[in-house]
Amino acid sequence: MNYLQTLAPQIARIEQASSALGFVASCDLQVANFCAVLVAGLGSRRVLELGTGTGLSILFLAQALAEDAHLVSVDIDAKCSAVAAQVINEARVQLEVADAGAFLKACQPNSYDFIFADAWPGKFSHLDVALEALAPNGLYLIDDLLPQDNWPKNHQPRVEALLAALEAMDGFALSYLNWASGLAVVSKLDDRPIAPEIRRHADYAFLFSETMPSDI
Repeated sequence: MNYLQTLAPQIARIEQASSALGFVASCDLQVANFCAVLVAGLGSRRVLELGTGTGLSILFLAQALAEDAHLVSVDIDAKCSAVAAQVINEARVQLEVADAGAFLKACQPNSYDFIFADAWPGKFSHLDVALEALAPNGLYLIDDLLPQDNWPKNHQPRVEALLAALEAMDGFALSYLNWASGLAVVSKLDDRPIAPEIRRHADYAFLFSETMPSDI
């Protein structure tokens, strides 16, 4: 299936609504397509997206879901989430208007087979609870790792620290893709906890915090 071609009318609706809202942080189309191909190929049954935006990536993921699968997408912005709800009418998709960090803290361990982290929480904060929510043999995908126009000042060191921390964690395998908006695909190999020395590492400590820096 060519998702880009099949979903072209809905993509246009989301892009038009995003423009009207002034929302400019939609997921890269190629990244959304890549997520959908992974979910379809893996047969992921429990999918979590952190950062609904106006629903562009959900549009693709919903097409890729198996009949008995379920997708939860979380965003704190009710107006953006409402755009997604207007375009995506799918019983297997659950839209949550909530703080993604608080949502992750309430998750049970091993709750999801596939997590797409497209928000600050679960990527540059709350990383530990995001990885705890991922089941063994599940995939965790991060986007926007190449420089973006809307990056806050001094963001590059955060990206480098995130990738270094993931590489240093036993029990995870990482592949970085210098493509599209910049992706990292992380496989959870087993259920061992994150080592205390990584949590305490001065360069990585912010990844496990529950707060956002003042420049965001």
